[in-house]
Amino acid sequence: MKTSHRIALIYAVSTAAAGGAAYWRGKRGMDLLKDTTCYGLAGGTAANVIAYAVMPKSKTALANGFNVLGMLSNTGKMSAKGMKMLSNLDTDKLYANMKKNGVKVAPVPENPSIINQDAT
Repeated sequence: MKTSHRIALIYAVSTAAAGGAAYWRGKRGMDLLKDTTCYGLAGGTAANVIAYAVMPKSKTALANGFNVLGMLSNTGKMSAKGMKMLSNLDTDKLYANMKKNGVKVAPVPENPSIINQDAT
C-alpha cells in the first residue's frame, strides 16, 4: 500500500470514528460537524505519527544501509569486504551479555523441531 493511501485511510477511519462518537454523545448539526472535523483531524494525525514510528522500514532501506558500508555487491550478494567485516566480529563479546544472563546462543539445526528449551 502506498504511503499516501495509508495516510488517507487512517484519516478516513479516524474521521468516521470521531463522527460516530460525536453522534453517539448526542451532537447534531454544526456541533456534530465541528467535533467530527476537530477530533477526526487530531486523531488521524496522532494515528499517522504512531503508524510512521511503529511501521518497519522497507527492505530496500536496509539494503541501502549495507551498501553504504560496502557489504553488498551489485548483485545483492555479500561482497568480499562485507564477508571480511562479518568475519572480524568477536562472537564472545557479541553474545557476552546474553550468556551472562543465561541465554544460550546456538545455530538453528537442520530440523528445528528438535530444539528443547532448558528449564532453569
